[in-house]
Amino acid sequence: MEWHHFEYFQVLAETEHMTKAAERLAVSQSALSRAIAKLEQELGCTLFERRGRTIRLNKYGEAFLARTKKIIYEMKAGKEELQEMMEIERGTLTLGFLHTIGSTYLPNYIRLFKQQFPHVHLKLIQNNSHILLGLLKQGLLDICLISTLEMKEETIQWLPLMQERLYITLSIHHPLSNREEIYLDEVQNEMFIVLKEGFSLRNTINNIFEQVNIQPKISFEGEEVQTIASLVAVGLGISILPHLKNAREMGIIQFPITEKNVFSYRMIGLSWPNKAFETRLFNEVRNSLIDYFKSL
Repeated sequence: MEWHHFEYFQVLAETEHMTKAAERLAVSQSALSRAIAKLEQELGCTLFERRGRTIRLNKYGEAFLARTKKIIYEMKAGKEELQEMMEIERGTLTLGFLHTIGSTYLPNYIRLFKQQFPHVHLKLIQNNSHILLGLLKQGLLDICLISTLEMKEETIQWLPLMQERLYITLSIHHPLSNREEIYLDEVQNEMFIVLKEGFSLRNTINNIFEQVNIQPKISFEGEEVQTIASLVAVGLGISILPHLKNAREMGIIQFPITEKNVFSYRMIGLSWPNKAFETRLFNEVRNSLIDYFKSL
């Protein structure tokens, strides 16, 4: 009994017409007849009642059709499972992430990722939350690490992973740089360098200013945290930023916001598009990211 005999039998049972079944299967009628005859010979019974050109399942055929459907279903499921296993070993996945995550949390995750998925090609795209969300919607990213979604996105899932503390960020040459701690009301008259309106980090910073009733003087609005940090380093203003690796080497110093009852964190989460089907590779990588941030 050969695998294609099951498929031939199912199609013939559904069409109850030799010519139509042969056309659907793209085989000759004689090849189809031989396959069915061989199948019946091996089973030891006929499966169809033949009256001229009319073909109908008999009671044996009806019983065997139910089994055949299960056999074909299991075979397809088995092939899909093997393909997914091969995809995990040889697949490609595109991960988007924030600029600040690229210098803090991501390097160690990539090291662990390579150990867990040595043959998977991980494509990396670095940008701000606004751009990453757009790429996700376009299908150019499989998954990304971004900050809080400001509005409900029906086509996007978002899972919070961690709270990231924000810091008052000064040039190492700023008069207050030798302090052990700084309060926001001490710098309320400084010129601030911040992200443009619409960025999720900017929204979080605006909320911090509102909590302490400060109307900031803004000298520049940028699109990248690294650019803002560079401008702070040369003394063009101060900022509120996430923790930056090698801040001293960049020429800046960071102080945690110490005001009581001020929520001075941003939320980092994992986003991915809603899909009817998610590959095993995608699920494995998503779970590995969740587990990694839980361990921090």
